[in-house]
Amino acid sequence: MTRALALLSALLCLSTSAPADAQTPRPARQARVTQTAPRAGTSRRARPVPTPLLAVVVEPEARAFHARVHVDTTEVVLEHAYADARLLAFEVDVPGARRPVRCAYPGAPSRLEDTHRVVRPAINGPVLDVVVDLRVYCPARAVQALAEGARARSAYGMSGRGRARAVAVPLLDPRAAARGVRVVSPDFRFVPPAAEAPAEPPTLALRMPATDVSSTRAGVSLRLEASREARVYVRPDQFGFAVRRPDGRTVECRGAERPTTPIRDFFVRVAPGRPLVSSLDLTRVCPAATFDAPGIYDVLPYVRLPHDGGNVGLVAQTGVVRGALSYVRVRPGRDVDPARLVRTGS
Repeated sequence: MTRALALLSALLCLSTSAPADAQTPRPARQARVTQTAPRAGTSRRARPVPTPLLAVVVEPEARAFHARVHVDTTEVVLEHAYADARLLAFEVDVPGARRPVRCAYPGAPSRLEDTHRVVRPAINGPVLDVVVDLRVYCPARAVQALAEGARARSAYGMSGRGRARAVAVPLLDPRAAARGVRVVSPDFRFVPPAAEAPAEPPTLALRMPATDVSSTRAGVSLRLEASREARVYVRPDQFGFAVRRPDGRTVECRGAERPTTPIRDFFVRVAPGRPLVSSLDLTRVCPAATFDAPGIYDVLPYVRLPHDGGNVGLVAQTGVVRGALSYVRVRPGRDVDPARLVRTGS
């Protein structure tokens, strides 16, 4: 009996005792926080400006609206470059315009052509040296702004990105070809020689805005303006034009004036702010094939006023009114070199 009681007492002691680690709660796992300390010597620094692959310079010439454009290499060794004057473009700061007016060659190619590739051009040497007529590239309002001394710049290259559109590719680092996609020149001012003012301002003035024409239709607008009110008798066959072609040949254009007895209703008044506007097709009064070549055609318009209104009891202006020199442009095709559109001589 005594042994049984002792055994029971020993079992009770074992059941009430437990390991120390079983009674002590484990600490909660803490979230891992990673902090990155700034590396020594990693402060931002201005990157050096890479050397341009090409340099473009525009030199206005004495001839009105003509300029010589130089595209030269720099000290970067090039694998190849492209010499194509059709890739030239201009930007003109036209007064009153929200952004510069862009002037592009009408026949600009959509991709670079191997026939214009120059392999391994010399360092600091010429790639393209060409004289261009800015009127071939620019619309009339940009040409007018240039005549008034507007600031402009030239760009050479293609639009877009990628090596396939780069006009200059470095030899040692072809990945830098992105710098050769489009190169911009410094600003320049083009001021053509000022025309000599007449000793006495004329009562009547004839103006013809510049415009684009074709070999089959050359529509122009003529404005007969007056410094004071006057009467005139004007019919379409009284207009004439002296046209100077891109090859330098001058063509006389005038309709056959028909004998007529003027009637009172055909005498009109012109006054400041109220010009007489007429529209004509030059292909109808000029010899055939006058406008068969692309380029700039200088046009000097004039109008003959033979009727004084005496037969109907009126006083009308008579004489010949010669207009200011203007021009029309026959847009060149894609394969026409701009250098061919510049006249030789003045």
